[in-house]
Amino acid sequence: MWTPEAIVNLKKVQEMRRLKRETVMIFYLRQDGIFGKRFFEAQGDKCEVQLPPVDEFVKGAQKTRSNQVVIVHNHPPIFFAQDATPSQGDVVATDICKEELQKRGIRLVDHIIVTEKNHFSFAQNGLI
Repeated sequence: MWTPEAIVNLKKVQEMRRLKRETVMIFYLRQDGIFGKRFFEAQGDKCEVQLPPVDEFVKGAQKTRSNQVVIVHNHPPIFFAQDATPSQGDVVATDICKEELQKRGIRLVDHIIVTEKNHFSFAQNGLI
């Protein structure tokens, strides 16, 4: 069974915490609870990264035989702040992505934002 903490503790996510630019990773969950492969990675600038197109989510879901995804992205430190709180843009992009994935039979299980010191789970905070 997956949990936000299990994902946050993955080696790739731990490495992502220290990056100086925002980065997105997509994790695919199979129905038996085992992680599918990390399939897509995108990089942005210090303050923003775009989510991959929905077609990329679909390709990854097909390759991993999954219908559930978790988005993870980092918030690099800005002026030494370690803030995992989602921006309004993060919330809007997540809502749009969730709706588009649902149309294709894929469930967005969580969107987790990580910093070097903490993380924020949309699911644990009732935003998904």
